[in-house]
Amino acid sequence: MAQPHPDVEPRSLNCAVVTVSDTRTEVDDRSGQLIRDVLQTAGHQVVAYRIVKDEPEQIATYLQVLCEDESTDAVIFNGG
Repeated sequence: MAQPHPDVEPRSLNCAVVTVSDTRTEVDDRSGQLIRDVLQTAGHQVVAYRIVKDEPEQIATYLQVLCEDESTDAVIFNGG
């Protein structure tokens, strides 16, 4: 039987959404848009959204930027 989580009150998180792709743009990034919509519907804030080329150095650099921003609680990657 499933047990409810002990945190009774839902929490809102500040989220960053990163699409890793060499071909997607903001116009046709359906996965990134879906993730942002789901997060916002669940009561979270999307504080950053970016499409990053599928290059390890670029991904790592942007992740470092996001980690240094104390207002970002979670980073969600998709694509790649």
